[in-house]
Amino acid sequence: MLNAEWEMEGGGPSSPETRQDLRFDAVYVFMPLNIKALVTRKDGIVMRSAGRAGAPWRILLLAKGKWEPIASMAQRPTSSDIETSLYNYTAATSPLTKGISAVRNLFNKRQ
Repeated sequence: MLNAEWEMEGGGPSSPETRQDLRFDAVYVFMPLNIKALVTRKDGIVMRSAGRAGAPWRILLLAKGKWEPIASMAQRPTSSDIETSLYNYTAATSPLTKGISAVRNLFNKRQ
């Protein structure tokens, strides 16, 4: 997993000649999550980058083989914060929610 905070010194584009100039922040807090629901099981992480004062806590979820950021918080998230973030993400990406929204938009266009 690549850290979103990676950057090249000088802000220039990366090339094979300048790879030794790659600079990144180390992750100093990394908590794995294993979420088990009635039917599904999801993996996630809570992380925070070191080296930056006030760096946010990030909650990421493994979805379709890719780490998706689902929340960012200024303070360390509690278990209820993580649970709420997961519920919100699941509701936003649910096919059922998308279907209901499409039907609602269809009826709104007719009025």
